[in-house]
Amino acid sequence: MRLQLENTELLLREDRPLGLVQGKGCTIRCLAGIAWLTVAGEAEDRFLSAGQDHRLESDGLALIESLGQQATIRLEPAASGFHPPFTRLISRLAGQLDTIPLPGLLRHG
Repeated sequence: MRLQLENTELLLREDRPLGLVQGKGCTIRCLAGIAWLTVAGEAEDRFLSAGQDHRLESDGLALIESLGQQATIRLEPAASGFHPPFTRLISRLAGQLDTIPLPGLLRHG
């Protein structure tokens, strides 16, 4: 089962960690309460208060839970470039530019 949680608000409870894998580039934003974040390979844990965020720099396991009764977080996906259909369209159009005659614009001499 795969859940898409991008830009979704999640309510965390104490002693009920949420595990994230392959989250490189994802931003974890705390909206309410205090969220405790520990990431495999990072030397220190993070404590995010409302309004604070942290961007994951690796794909290692990240565990997030509430420090206290509950916390609300939002998972924001890594910023990506063009949407794939637009990327294909732009590539196709760019390939066609080589075949369009442009008289007088590209004169060497």
